[in-house]
Amino acid sequence: MRDHENLDGLGDMDFILCLYQEFKPLMFATARKYLANIYDQEDVVQASLIKLIEKVCVLRNKERSALCSYIVYTVKNTALNYLKHQNVITAHSYSMDDSISEIPSDAPPLEELIELADRRKQLFRIWDKLPEIDQVLLESKYVLGQSDQQLAGTVFE
Repeated sequence: MRDHENLDGLGDMDFILCLYQEFKPLMFATARKYLANIYDQEDVVQASLIKLIEKVCVLRNKERSALCSYIVYTVKNTALNYLKHQNVITAHSYSMDDSISEIPSDAPPLEELIELADRRKQLFRIWDKLPEIDQVLLESKYVLGQSDQQLAGTVFE
């Protein structure tokens, strides 16, 4: 802000505060072009201020017209990034009603699933210590779904 000589002696935070006070209407008007929700607009303006704080040395050397453009582009890019982020969140989230409807009606209770997971971990820990015939029988029964009669044929072969 070369044409504002009274800002030259200010510290970085005071400089940014004055910048915000002067350009606040412009910042919110820019955010409003991309976001309808006032809370989203505030988030974008705050995020833009953080980006501007990081560039305070660059901002101090800009003329007023260049500074206006820099602020507008910062808010615009922050708003566009915010919208992209919101789209990613929306694409990867779903309502609880959707997740509940995906659970099969014949699914075992949660407690039983937890117990089965614990048993599975225990089995994996000792799997290599089991005799080969036991491994074959367990795989045949629980992985391949063979009947007891089929298993009996495996044992006596």
